[in-house]
Amino acid sequence: MIDRKKLMTKTVYLAGPEVFLEEAEDLFNRKKELCKRYGFTGVSPLDELDGPSITGTLNRAFQISHANEDKLRKCDFLIANITPFRSPSADIGTALCFKKNGCKLIKTILT
Repeated sequence: MIDRKKLMTKTVYLAGPEVFLEEAEDLFNRKKELCKRYGFTGVSPLDELDGPSITGTLNRAFQISHANEDKLRKCDFLIANITPFRSPSADIGTALCFKKNGCKLIKTILT
């Protein structure tokens, strides 16, 4: 018997190039609903990015990167959309989820 309460404590980081789309928030909300339907808590790269902004585009990029790396480290799973994006390859930010954190810090990666 599957203990749904135990599953609900498992978190899934949802990585992918959708963050760059106009409808990103809606897409990630739908993905989080799917996670919930299957007993998991979805974590989006867009979650909790409303903190104090630091000046400069590069500084803001590092702030976002560090915030998302921290979220990824805290998750149990990674689901990554590695569909080619703006080139013949996966989005580089999504690919970095594997290199920097995925293979070392979380237990399971689903692509």
